[in-house]
Amino acid sequence: MAIVDEAWGFSEHLQPPALAEFALRLYTAGSLAGSRFAAVTAGEHGVDALLFGRAGSGERFRTEFSGPSGRLRTLRTLLTLRGLAIGDKLGWIRDITRHESRRARIQPIGHGEVTLFAAAKAARGKGYGRRLMDAYVDHCRGLGIDRVTLETDVESSYGFYDHYGFSVVGEFVSPMNQRFSGGSGRSFVYELHL
Repeated sequence: MAIVDEAWGFSEHLQPPALAEFALRLYTAGSLAGSRFAAVTAGEHGVDALLFGRAGSGERFRTEFSGPSGRLRTLRTLLTLRGLAIGDKLGWIRDITRHESRRARIQPIGHGEVTLFAAAKAARGKGYGRRLMDAYVDHCRGLGIDRVTLETDVESSYGFYDHYGFSVVGEFVSPMNQRFSGGSGRSFVYELHL
């Protein structure tokens, strides 16, 4: 979670701190819960980079946010957060729903999809991300998957995906990303044909 917070700045962008902590936990564990592939690179100081992804069929990783009970837990936790007005809580729910709907219009979730990919700042530019992406792409090829997709936004380090060979297949405005980063909310769906 430290790498994810360093990459996206949950603790910098979200207030109150309880919302930042919950959003960080939800984004990290929720991404894992939707995945069947998880890999990390580790160095002398611990994990340097991580990649979670959907690929093929079979058992998904289980987290506190898995399945219907996980979705209810998510809703209950958000609605009972202290220090956040009910209107703001309902606004987050609305914006997450809009984000998912707009994202799905571009390309339904399926095939292989990267659900979370992050590297510690100190580990960037050292090839860890490429190794993880190579492992995920090889895993997908081994399953007969013909393409890998991912979602990112204009405020992220999306140059890696361009360099790796992904191409943009659609763009949408995410009210969730606008709320989170205070930026434009411009978000992209990338695709790599295998």
